[in-house]
This record gives sequence, C-alpha cells and structure tokens, in this order.
Amino acid sequence: MFDPSLRSRSRAVWLSAALGCVHAGCGPAQDVAPAASSEGAASIASRWVEVRAVGDQALLEAPARVVAGAGARARVSAPFEGRVSSIAVAPGDHVVAGQVLLELNMPAVLDAAARWVSSAERLSLHASRRGELAGLRAEGLVEAGRVFEQEVSVADLGAERAQALAVLRAASVSPARAAGVLAHGAVAVVAPIDGVVQAVDVALGEVRGPAGAPLVTLSGSAPARIEARLGAALPTGVTLRFVPLDGTPALALRDTPDATVIDPDDGSRLAWISPAQALSLPDGMRGTLRVVVARPGVVEVPARALGHDAEGPFVLRRGVEGPERVRVQVLVSGGGSALVEGALEVGASVAAEAGLLLGPIPEGSEE
Repeated sequence: MFDPSLRSRSRAVWLSAALGCVHAGCGPAQDVAPAASSEGAASIASRWVEVRAVGDQALLEAPARVVAGAGARARVSAPFEGRVSSIAVAPGDHVVAGQVLLELNMPAVLDAAARWVSSAERLSLHASRRGELAGLRAEGLVEAGRVFEQEVSVADLGAERAQALAVLRAASVSPARAAGVLAHGAVAVVAPIDGVVQAVDVALGEVRGPAGAPLVTLSGSAPARIEARLGAALPTGVTLRFVPLDGTPALALRDTPDATVIDPDDGSRLAWISPAQALSLPDGMRGTLRVVVARPGVVEVPARALGHDAEGPFVLRRGVEGPERVRVQVLVSGGGSALVEGALEVGASVAAEAGLLLGPIPEGSEE
C-alpha cells in the first residue's frame, strides 16, 4: 500500500529545492530578471512627452451675439390713430426704403392736409390786402386799425399752417404731398429701411394708434459689432474670431475690443468687438467668440505635466543631468492639455506627469 508520509516528505523536499534554487540564482530566476528590467525601461521612457505647437486651439471660448446698428431692424407703428385701408406686403417680402407697406385713413392727418391746402390761398389774399392797405395808410387814406386787422389775420393763418405742417411731418407727409393725400383719403406708411418683412400684425379695417403694437416688423442688416460675455479681461497677443451657430464661416475680428464694461450683477465683462472688415450682419445672430493665441512662446503640454510649488506652476524638462524645472505661465488648462508660456521650445521633452519625477533636482537647474 502507498504510505501517505512519503507524499508529505516528497513535497517538503521539492519546496526546499525550489527555495534554494531561487536564493542561489538558478536558471529560472535569471530568465525573469531581463523582462523586469525591460518593463522598467519602457515605463521610464513613457514618462516623457514632446512639447507641441499650439496650432488653432482656442485659448478660451465665450458666448457671443451680433449687435447690429440702427438700420438692422425696424418696427413700424401708426403715427396717428387711423383705420387700415390697405396692406401691400406679407411676411417674407423684400422691401426697400420708401416702399409702401400699408395705408391708413387718419382723420388728424387728413384735417392737417386740408388746413394746409386751404390756408395757402387765404394767406395769399390777406397778405395782398395788407400790402394794399399799407400803401393807402401811407397816403393817409385809411386808418391804421384796418392795416393792423390784416396783419393779425396773416399771423393767425401763419400759426394755423405751422400746426398743420407739424402734423404732416409727424406722419412723414411732405407739404407737397398734402393735396394728394387729401384727394386720396389715406396716408401711405412706408418702409424706413431696406430689409425683409418679418411680421405683419394688422388686419384690414382695424383701427390702430401710436400706442399699439407695431404694424409691420422689418429685419435688415447694418454695420455690426460682436457682443461677448467674458469671465476676465482678454489677454494680449491673441486672435479673435466669431463662429456663428448656424454653421456659416467664422468671422475674423479686430484683436482688441472697441469697449468693455463690467456687469455689476455677476462681475463678468461685456466686450464689443468690431469685425476686421466692416460688413453687415443680421441683428441677434448667436455664436461663440474664439480666442486663439497668436504670439510666439505659447506651447501645448499635457495638463498632468504641470507641477505646482510655492513659486507657482512649472514643468520638468528633460536635461542631460536630469529633470530641469522650468517656470511657466498657464494660460488655459482643460481637456487633458494646457497652453503655457515660458522658456520651452516645440519638440523639447517634458515629464508627462510631474508628480512621478519630483525627486531631488540638482541645484541651479531651474529656469
């Protein structure tokens, strides 16, 4: 029969031999050592990465919109209360400045036109009579009171015409058109700008006044600026671009804002920036302000390559005698990379993770 004690003794002898072989440097242990050394070398090599050029990467991005000039939008209202007698446009129509949008029957304007037309002939008659009486008065043939009466009549008619003219001008009716407006019985309301009819908020026969909602809304274009909300002042030596949300090509902007103000509610900065070349843009177009580094000396490194101490951020550059601590200014960090400025050249090797190599650094190796 098999003796179990023999199995126990055999196992003990095998373990003792294996342990002795390990301590003595037998063959199997020597086979493992080179692999471990190779892995260590690969690990050390993988700790270094090259400094890269920035390229077109944005230093920062901020929400922005187009703020167009006065000619970019128009809301046309009734200058005086009146009834809509005709509508000449519909949403989507292209119009030019001066084109008729609709017509209103406005009693106040028609009354002013009537007074302007009728008073012209009366004023001419009274002025002529005043001249005749003044001549007779000079010869002593009439009393001074009769001349004075004509002068008062001329003055009253002048005041009446001034009031009528004020109403006509408020309705954008020139004195030369007063007779035609009176004959037609309605006043044409015209487009103040070139553009597209965005909305027509009125119906035939409806009575509207100046206090009501706009009758017609026009969307045009005019020289514009870009308004952006920033968390801090823009750095110098950058290139600014406006990228519309609708996918149209990016627009080059001037390198510095035209004006900035600080919002007292949240401390953010509102900046207004003109396009590099003057052009017209739709008011309210939304997009993103991209701030791209344009000055030399700015490079890209992994975010984990940054180290920090009491003096500020740094990276470890690979040197002949070991890692060299190079001071940098961090412009922006995010998405696994950072844009920094300092004594670094594109292609130089820096530690991919500064924390792994923060051992003793030789004196005088810091830049």
